[in-house]
Amino acid sequence: MYIGSLSQATGASPKAIRLYESMGLLYGVQRRGAYRIYSEQHVMQVQLIRHAQLLGFKLAELQPVLTCRDGGPDRDEVVGFLKQKQRALRQEIERLEQLDVHIGLVLEELAQCLSTPPVNPSQDCDLLAV
Repeated sequence: MYIGSLSQATGASPKAIRLYESMGLLYGVQRRGAYRIYSEQHVMQVQLIRHAQLLGFKLAELQPVLTCRDGGPDRDEVVGFLKQKQRALRQEIERLEQLDVHIGLVLEELAQCLSTPPVNPSQDCDLLAV
């Protein structure tokens, strides 16, 4: 199949498909004259790339795992890569949850400060002082 058919089958633009190939993410592309010829394997490769992008992966992150190899990417390496990404994501979630708790505490302090009139009218809440 030609690039237009691959584009239709995967939803990836021809420009994106060419980029994947230039980055080494699409392998085994045959040429017939000036035309690239794609197979059903390429449909699966592009779908994998696009799925990974939907999961938040950048193409540069995928490159070490999906770069051309004999027969495609190593499945164990892909699994390890996904587990590593999942660990990093969980750490980021934990960091964001801690940040959320901290913001909640600051909001509580502000609410308490703003609900009670200051002893000295020239004083404002310490949290709002610059």
